[in-house]
Amino acid sequence: MNWIRSLIISLFLLGCLRSVSVLALLLATTVLCGYVAGTLRKPVSYWVFLYPVVGYALAQGFAGYTFFEVGDGPTYFTVMDEIIPRLRNDIVGVLGLVAAIGPKYLNAGFLPTALLPGFLFNNPDAETYQLTQVFVHAGLVSGLLGLTTRWDVICEPYRTPVFLFMLISPGYLALLAYPTRHHVTSFSIFLFFISLEACLAKRTPGRLLALGLAVVLLFLCKAALLPFVLLYSLVRLYQPNRFWLNLIMGSLLLVSTVYAYQYVLPFYDARYAAETIGVFRGAWLGPLLPLYKYVMALISPFPYYKFGLMVDTVAYGGNWLLLSLFVPAGVIGLWLLGRILLSPRRLWQYDADTRRLFSYGGIMSLSILGGSTGFMLYILVFLPFFAPLFVIREYPLPIVLVLLALLLLNVAVLLMNGDNLFDYL
Repeated sequence: MNWIRSLIISLFLLGCLRSVSVLALLLATTVLCGYVAGTLRKPVSYWVFLYPVVGYALAQGFAGYTFFEVGDGPTYFTVMDEIIPRLRNDIVGVLGLVAAIGPKYLNAGFLPTALLPGFLFNNPDAETYQLTQVFVHAGLVSGLLGLTTRWDVICEPYRTPVFLFMLISPGYLALLAYPTRHHVTSFSIFLFFISLEACLAKRTPGRLLALGLAVVLLFLCKAALLPFVLLYSLVRLYQPNRFWLNLIMGSLLLVSTVYAYQYVLPFYDARYAAETIGVFRGAWLGPLLPLYKYVMALISPFPYYKFGLMVDTVAYGGNWLLLSLFVPAGVIGLWLLGRILLSPRRLWQYDADTRRLFSYGGIMSLSILGGSTGFMLYILVFLPFFAPLFVIREYPLPIVLVLLALLLLNVAVLLMNGDNLFDYL
């Protein structure tokens, strides 16, 4: 079954079952998951059918909050209430605002979640909106798989971990529990990679169109990523030797470190005061700042011993399942980072596919250095490019060491901040 046929069947189900929106969305999403499992053709790929199940469980897990209210939901839906009518009646005015404020004003990545429920169903509730986002992401990822397979961009053994990661990894499941535009950001980042690689192999109108679409979506969803895709494109086109590549990356990292430290120190102190992240007031991190930001982004929200206080905030909506997903997501992220740091040269030389994937993921992930303190959902969109590590058996990192490191980090934060563990139990 090809992707177009799967999408048509899923849309047909949505049309036929308009009166039972939750069932319709779950069945439509399951059809797309069936396409993914059938295309990957690996026994492990059938785990993808957990995707709609966990998505539904997350939608049921909120206590005292709804999908409209959790995370950035109020902001997204307020902006959508303003933008959607203006898109119909005053497109010139909207374009003027975009020119004045920037493309981020549109929250373009959130438009499918905001528009589809009202178009497909009568009086959709919060759960319907959330499951629509789950469905849209499945459609985008399955479409990427179709293009990757058609263009033969990533070798077959690596496709399974990459695409399963984008659907059933704890981080992506947590991402989709919130109102977000970043599932479309993730789509555009991945579309740029596969379309650029496809165009380098053979230029066709379809591949060039996909590359152009990826650039437009990146501009609309997160324009700050465009310099990084340009950097990867230059590295990929000119293929500098190791010395020049190290010089380029080292210079970029050094400049980013100086800039980032000056920019983020007030954020660290503010987060410390708010007790929302495991940082230390006035900490001078110096050259360790990039590594610190990567680690804090990967394992956030941190420290874990504060989960009892965090869960009932607007950030997590009383949803223990949602909050608990960040722990395995942090373990996986730290494990991936650890393997890269411990064996960079050997993994770089492993094969051509991993060299391209790791280069792209590494260059794109440098963008988090310009943010505030970093958060899992911001670095998450770059992690699929490191997913081949799940099937590379050489140069292992025992997971028990990662768990021990997380335990020690929690203890270190507890002691350095002078916290009492029993206050959080």
